[in-house]
Amino acid sequence: MTLLNVSLCLPALDVFALRQKHSIVAVTQRFIVPGKSFALLPCPDFPDAAQQNQQYQADFLAQVPTDTDSRLVTHWASCVLCQQLTESEAISAIAPRTIWTQQALLQPLSQQKQKRSATLQHNTQSNSIFLAFLQVCTLPEPIKIETAPTREQLYKFLPLPHYIEVMGQNLVLSPEDFTQAKERFLSATTDSPLAEKREEEETTTIKKQLPIASASLTTEEILDAADWAYKIAEYGNSSDGHTFEKLVRKGLIELGFRNSSEQLAASLNPTATGGAGGLDFYADQPYKIVGECKASKTQKINSDAATQLVRLGLQNLQHDEYANCIKVVVAAGQLTAAADQIAQGHRINIIRPEVMQRLVTSKLTLEDDFDLLQLKSALAAEPFGEAANPKISQYIDCCLSEWQERKEYRQLVEQTIHTVTELAAQPIASPAQDFSIVELRAHHNAKYQPMVNNAKMAQVLEDLYFQGKLINRRTHADGTVGYYLKPDH
Repeated sequence: MTLLNVSLCLPALDVFALRQKHSIVAVTQRFIVPGKSFALLPCPDFPDAAQQNQQYQADFLAQVPTDTDSRLVTHWASCVLCQQLTESEAISAIAPRTIWTQQALLQPLSQQKQKRSATLQHNTQSNSIFLAFLQVCTLPEPIKIETAPTREQLYKFLPLPHYIEVMGQNLVLSPEDFTQAKERFLSATTDSPLAEKREEEETTTIKKQLPIASASLTTEEILDAADWAYKIAEYGNSSDGHTFEKLVRKGLIELGFRNSSEQLAASLNPTATGGAGGLDFYADQPYKIVGECKASKTQKINSDAATQLVRLGLQNLQHDEYANCIKVVVAAGQLTAAADQIAQGHRINIIRPEVMQRLVTSKLTLEDDFDLLQLKSALAAEPFGEAANPKISQYIDCCLSEWQERKEYRQLVEQTIHTVTELAAQPIASPAQDFSIVELRAHHNAKYQPMVNNAKMAQVLEDLYFQGKLINRRTHADGTVGYYLKPDH
């Protein structure tokens, strides 16, 4: 059984293609973790009729009925594979195998380049598109959309009004058919002898970017892959300790740690390892953290894991430096009782690879909202030893929950400003007319999800008023309060 609590908003025709077996891929703006499940939310707002010929292949549009109902959520999907594409040649080559035109697939790249040129910024992740291979299933019962999503919500994950229990049944494509369709897409085969040479060139270009089996990847390819952060747990539960150590080092850099020392035995360089007698990782900014990595398939972790950190820490660092460090061992497998006791006595956090991965991927989600100093407080506080693993897991849950609350609040602020603006723009409204909390709440709930009550709407309006942002308020003789836009807004 799977519990769904989010939906992925896609153009209505994209959802139609997925549920009618015309496509097994979706284009997204960010990497989707393989295994993530979500409802498919159709957006009828994009593209409009005039843009459809520019966005979609003609043979696909010919199969789309004119009465497609996009007001129902009827399907959900699980991401099987997600691949980042950064080269225009590779994107152009795959276009004929999709429902989209080459122009439509290349458009995000050109927009991103123009945006970066305007802001003089460079972001390798934004200079790309992501292809998500989706295994689609039918929902037990359709969900009626009360308020259609807007164009601004496209390609974003939106919360569902309630949890939905689904089973991996009612597949649109059987596992065998899906696998065959995925292999056809990735192999780029063709029956046309005239296209053989061109297809061979295209396949070479695509294979540089499309995924291959993890076992055949070099460590460098794993570290450079778009989904490197989602490999930490996999390699932590393997016998490949060197790759695991490098992934943990890169993860710590992603979290915001740095090392000003050039000492090879106390480094954070993800292209190297500590080697014999060296620490697996060490950083001195923004605070000191030192640790060891123990990859293992099934082996129990004995007392060497903790004692080795103490020994190597004192060997490679000054006594005061080591004493002031946050101490971490990232280890798969259960610790022996003796190892756990030593870890507790030396204030060492024992963290599983899965939690380390969650820590890094949560940073990718939270971006600038991730607080590295807050993490220090969690790592420095009891409990230590194996009990540190649920401690850090709970810390991540708390961070993500608070971030979601802030995100929803910022969205509500934006929606409230739009609501006041729309009411003020009505022909019957005078320039200085104010609107009650009830009026604004009712207008908001008619358009946006999730709906809010009077108290929540009042809180947002008061916050906007006291911050001096766009909104003014007026108290009437009968004690009621109205809100209106500031002049010139």
